[in-house]
Amino acid sequence: MPISAQPPIELTALFEAELGEVAKLLKQPTRPRVDVDARLRPLAIVDATIRGEKSQPSTSELRKMEKRITTKKKWRDLFPGVSSIEISPTGEGPMLSLRLTKKEGIPVAPVPLGTPGASVVAVKRVDELGFYNLGARELAKQVGVSVNQWVAVVRHLKLDKNADCFKELTIGKSKFKRYSQKAIPVIKSALAETPIAEIWAKHRPRKATT
Repeated sequence: MPISAQPPIELTALFEAELGEVAKLLKQPTRPRVDVDARLRPLAIVDATIRGEKSQPSTSELRKMEKRITTKKKWRDLFPGVSSIEISPTGEGPMLSLRLTKKEGIPVAPVPLGTPGASVVAVKRVDELGFYNLGARELAKQVGVSVNQWVAVVRHLKLDKNADCFKELTIGKSKFKRYSQKAIPVIKSALAETPIAEIWAKHRPRKATT
């Protein structure tokens, strides 16, 4: 489906525009079948995914949709899954937040990535190196602690369990512990509540005894 620098306020606007283009193609006496399918199939896949169906639409199903479009069937009847949600973007610049709002029809609920039986209705973050862009030394310097104290801070906050702040990335055969910018306010807030000396005394690395 087309990509725009200014995403539509609702996903429904995209479907309306795409179905309008499909309707124009269907009016052409010598329309290329591949062009119709190229526009209609992605719409059918998105709608089926929202409804919890993970199968590809068959050719016969696409032909039935075409007939319903030529009879000026309302798009909400064609795609009940999409008509049940709306996406409201907030923010500006390279970071964009999407809020899923249930309207009516199929229930929508956020679940952890990888939940069995769950269907994807949002885009997963893909630029992980850009998001987790801080190493331990860089982050320790940012929050004003030494590298040794940093180990205690991580243990104190269980930062390596916070997916918004930490992730171990694999590049080739090497693994790197990386932190996001979101970790900075989390750590500074913790240091404001608990002095680093107290955190160090409780969580500092212990020497092995023989």
